[in-house]
This record gives sequence, C-alpha cells and structure tokens, in this order.
Amino acid sequence: MGFDTINGRWTVRGNGHSKGPPPDEYSQFIKVIGDLDKRGVIVKDFRIGLVDFPHIRPNGEEVYLCWMSGDEKIGFWHRISEGFMGRIPLEE
Repeated sequence: MGFDTINGRWTVRGNGHSKGPPPDEYSQFIKVIGDLDKRGVIVKDFRIGLVDFPHIRPNGEEVYLCWMSGDEKIGFWHRISEGFMGRIPLEE
C-alpha cells in the first residue's frame, strides 16, 4: 500500500482503493505547493524538482526561467510554448 500524491489517495498495488485520510506530510506538501504558486513559482514536476519562474526579457518577451533540482543556480530559460526541451542557457 502507498499514497498516490498525484491523485491524493491511498492505493493498494495500483487498484485505486482509498483507505483513510492522507498522511500529514501530504497536507504540508499541498500547502507548500500553494505558497509557491502564490509567489508565481510554477511547479512543473515535483518528483524531479522542476520549477519555472515567469520572467520578462529585455525585449519584452515573456518567458520562464527554469530550475531543476541539482542545478547550482537558475541557469536556463525557455519560451512558454517550448517548455523544458527548449531550455536555453541564460548567457544566450
């Protein structure tokens, strides 16, 4: 048995049966995600620690700054329509 954080319920080997309230950590997790959202941070994938930050480039284009767990600093950006696969180093 485990807790499915995507669907917010307990599962028994993937059959989807719920069992009891979510663990306390899940409520804390939801609160942290909500707090980040209020600050404009977009959590793209919490499992790998991928987040985007809205940003306006000097030319007026709205893009996302991109950070992933393991990155020492925010070093990439991408156009909103391109997503993670379109990451470009900040220097460019």
